[in-house]
Amino acid sequence: MLLCIRTTTGTTFTFKVGQSDTFDLVKAKIEDICSLDNRDLHWELIPKPEGWWRGGMPFFVRILNGKTFTLSLQSGHKISSLQYQIMKKEDIPGYRQKLFLAGMSLQVGDHTLAHYNIVAGSTLDLVVNGKEVALNAEISVETACGKTFPVVVNYDLLIEDVKKLIEDKVHIPLKQQRLVYDGVELEDTRLL
Repeated sequence: MLLCIRTTTGTTFTFKVGQSDTFDLVKAKIEDICSLDNRDLHWELIPKPEGWWRGGMPFFVRILNGKTFTLSLQSGHKISSLQYQIMKKEDIPGYRQKLFLAGMSLQVGDHTLAHYNIVAGSTLDLVVNGKEVALNAEISVETACGKTFPVVVNYDLLIEDVKKLIEDKVHIPLKQQRLVYDGVELEDTRLL
């Protein structure tokens, strides 16, 4: 099993332990790995992060109000996927999230967790933007035949959910829809 240890100085590291390892043996392994005196260690049991069993990489997200929670994603996931997981877990829309790793701002786009060298046990800082923006907006959708109609959406919807709204409104099946904005086809798993 993989054990994640976070020191009081903020250093985080992971190592493997066996089912039969005793507490004293685990403490000795920690001393060998990082030369820490066990009296300075703080032990904390945390629940398994969602996705751990699917090969996800566990890491921490620390909100600047002091709350810390765990997530688990694969290193190939995009930062937008990370924002979506935070939104699901903490109900903070993606447009209000600003993520940092060791003071460096994480940019949404094609960047992945691996791009920023986010590894198991990393701690990301989350700043929640206090500015409220209008959650509801009316967008215009134009069909291939030139028909235009309005759809009321929330900015924190997935593109797939926008397609469902279109299907409900004008009865165009999901499989026949392609949403394109500024010449780029929008991915179903991205936020509007």
